[in-house]
Amino acid sequence: MEEEKASGLAIGALVCGILGCLGCGGCFTQIAAIILGKMEMNKIDAGESTEAGRTFAKTGMILGIVGTVIYLLAMVGYGIFFAVTQLA
Repeated sequence: MEEEKASGLAIGALVCGILGCLGCGGCFTQIAAIILGKMEMNKIDAGESTEAGRTFAKTGMILGIVGTVIYLLAMVGYGIFFAVTQLA
């Protein structure tokens, strides 16, 4: 019996999620992690992909969401900081 392996989409989601949280690629890699993770989760749920990639896809998707939220909060913080310093 052959061992099931995670698909490329699942591994791609995880890699993009990790790179996005490390600051590589800005928000683009985080958004890619969310999209790839969701695509793979849909494929697994439909039975088109192996169950072995579910953890990778879910982790990548969660890292992408967390990274995107942190990125957006940082941008809002920078905007507030620069607006306050311009008024002073």
